[in-house]
Amino acid sequence: MKPIDEIVENELNRFLDAVTNKFHSEMERGIRDVSTGIIAFITEDNGQSRNHVGIYEFTQCSRCKTYYSDHEKHNCKVNIQNA
Repeated sequence: MKPIDEIVENELNRFLDAVTNKFHSEMERGIRDVSTGIIAFITEDNGQSRNHVGIYEFTQCSRCKTYYSDHEKHNCKVNIQNA
């Protein structure tokens, strides 16, 4: 008969493996769906009009290391923590 700790550890490992596999499969499916959507958007024929896509640039704050869009006002988290 196995000790209870070994049984719990084995069951926990099985559970974590199942969760990890599910996470990976969902991520792969999501990436495929997004890729398909991007390809469809790029290759879509709109006649004379073209798909205009804006480019978003992000900057990393040198103080708090978070990223923010150049189109938005950045509120540095370092200033909030020091207040």
